[in-house]
Amino acid sequence: MTNAEYHADRSAISKSGLDLIHRSPAHYWAAYLDPNREPRIETEAMKIGTMVHTIILEPELITNYAVFNDAQIVAEIGGGNPRATNRYKEWKHALMLENEGKIFVTGNLLTSVLRMREAVYSHPSAKDLLTDFTAEQTFMWVDPETGVMCKCRPDAVKNDGKIILDIKSTEDAGEAFAKSVFNYRYHVQAPFYMDGFEAATGIRPEWFIFIAVEKNPPYDVVVYYTPADVMEFGRNEYKNDLRRFKECKQSGIWPGYSSIIEPLKLPGWAMK
Repeated sequence: MTNAEYHADRSAISKSGLDLIHRSPAHYWAAYLDPNREPRIETEAMKIGTMVHTIILEPELITNYAVFNDAQIVAEIGGGNPRATNRYKEWKHALMLENEGKIFVTGNLLTSVLRMREAVYSHPSAKDLLTDFTAEQTFMWVDPETGVMCKCRPDAVKNDGKIILDIKSTEDAGEAFAKSVFNYRYHVQAPFYMDGFEAATGIRPEWFIFIAVEKNPPYDVVVYYTPADVMEFGRNEYKNDLRRFKECKQSGIWPGYSSIIEPLKLPGWAMK
């Protein structure tokens, strides 16, 4: 499967789908089942994340990207307001034809991503891990408890199947990364991928490891393993999500947050 085919496939639920179920089944229905749903739009953050993964794990695919920025426009067309000229339109059209099928990015962004790659491969632990691996494989399996078809697409798997690797681009790879883990449910991703890989291949991975790299200088890197208690917490969450997903599929009812009047609750830190 290509990445596009993976995301378009609706025969199995992914971790992203479980995230929506966890928020509310109505959010899953709106994203995947609503016949009048809007097309999926890739955000700028998603584009950058995909690019980071590509440059770090599959650097040979850098040819999929083309640079397009204001410096080029000024060099080719001149200063002032070149975008308002017919010459600019002709130049841009020719550039698009010349780079048909490529993803256009700014030169500054490409430079930053290349520096992120350099930082990752300069980190001793990350460098050791990023050898003898296969990137972007799709695994599909049937959850034994619910009978739900599931899928995952790890960033990279060591060729002996013992370690699954995940690259995370982040604003803060230090202590604040724990907040990202909880907010984006990375603690769910780890056991879901490990259990799925075992179900699909018969090989039980020993470790799920995150390589967190910052998006800005000094592009610092931290490598995190997922301990057993975090794995168990995430496993309980994804199992509950799968049960709820199965119930919704069987009933055809995809409820939202709540149908009753709820008390307003302040976050714990505010009450303190």
